Amino acid sequence: EQTITSWETVRFSGLDVDLVERQLALRQVIIDNYSGRIHIARDGSINASKVWQEEVGNRATEIAHDLELDRPWQIHIPAVTIADSQIDFMDESLPITFRAVVGDLNGEILNIHTDPGSTTRVDITGSVEGYAPVGLSGTAQPLQQPPALDLVLTFDGVDLALLTPYSATYAGYAIERGLLSLRLAYTLDDNKLQGDNRIVVDQLRLGEKVDSDRALDVPLELALALLTDANGVIDLAVPVSGDVSNPSFGLSISIGIAFINLLTKAVTA
Repeated sequence: EQTITSWETVRFSGLDVDLVERQLALRQVIIDNYSGRIHIARDGSINASKVWQEEVGNRATEIAHDLELDRPWQIHIPAVTIADSQIDFMDESLPITFRAVVGDLNGEILNIHTDPGSTTRVDITGSVEGYAPVGLSGTAQPLQQPPALDLVLTFDGVDLALLTPYSATYAGYAIERGLLSLRLAYTLDDNKLQGDNRIVVDQLRLGEKVDSDRALDVPLELALALLTDANGVIDLAVPVSGDVSNPSFGLSISIGIAFINLLTKAVTA
């Protein structure tokens, strides 16, 4: 009995559908006041995927089989405009529930196309909880097989105390204060993912210690002291890479391993 997604207005123009040739063209889509909710439950399941499977997953598979989709659809949408939208994110899989709203989302997604070699451009801005700027920009080929992307996601000046549910779970400490800025640059080509995570933490102060069986087994206070410069700033570069077609690959696991290696090297050095 909770809304998973909603919007005030969705407008489109220039719709042209050819069922025989399996072609769809849509000149422009404008989405006003969209609200999406991503909720991770205690068992780690995600609300959107659960709803899809329970409500339409099996039926969609039956329809696809009945249609015998031996020839893919050709799709072209030159422009999708997003205005005054937000994403409500909540994670209940942690000992302390985390929740944050990325709002004030405005921007464009241009040239969504199935033609080989066509490139989609993304330029979206917003803010976390109304104060910390967020930006997503770059290019992608979401409808290609395999898909490709070259995107940069930035967060500027997020209050680190907001992330206490994660720091308590994985670091064993609450966060009393500090500001976090991120620049996450990712490319995906031929199922090979390459990521460059630039992390800047300003004036971090840890709070009380929290018992967690998932906390990193490293002397965190010592590592942070070694990584902090004379101005109270931690500036880290954490690269990750992997093959997304490998069933054992997980992005969060890869980032976690890279971060643990970084802290361990700092302490041992």
